[in-house]
Amino acid sequence: MEQFGGAVGELAACLFHLGRGEDDLGRKNMLLDVMTEELSHPAARRRR
Repeated sequence: MEQFGGAVGELAACLFHLGRGEDDLGRKNMLLDVMTEELSHPAARRRR
């Protein structure tokens, strides 16, 4: 995870939200959209 910003980086945030197990399909889809957007930032790709 250090490659994606460490403990407070994009990947850590995505895994946190993914692990919530959201029951509301609309909220789950919104969280997946946010996670996808966070991991697509150019800064996330530069850290590799």
